[in-house]
Amino acid sequence: MKRTPPVLVLGALVLSGCNSMPEKPDFNPSHAFDGLYRGARIDASNDSVCKETSIVGAVTDGEAMFKLSYNDTNLKGWVDQTGHLTLYDDNNRWNYHFAGIASGRRIEGEWSVDGAPCNGTWWVERQ
Repeated sequence: MKRTPPVLVLGALVLSGCNSMPEKPDFNPSHAFDGLYRGARIDASNDSVCKETSIVGAVTDGEAMFKLSYNDTNLKGWVDQTGHLTLYDDNNRWNYHFAGIASGRRIEGEWSVDGAPCNGTWWVERQ
């Protein structure tokens, strides 16, 4: 009887960067905060790798699309009926986490990134 040697298969899937955005929200977005926005991302860690940067973009039909000027990362998400917002990134290196709440002419919240000590606050104001 012929014996087949055992086979060992190792595999791994590594996902880095890019916080995947769903194709559409599972709620009705709010149009109350539509407009052009400008603001900043402020770092609280004081680590030299964590740069403060401006944020520019727009909310259209409840869909928020912002850009971090420091590294051209696009942030995208939807404002819900209570003003809450989660943003998803397209950065292949860093996995950013941005969450905030819209009130009046301002959206503000907290942010962090995987793989670095960077974290802090962010804000944008409707122009």
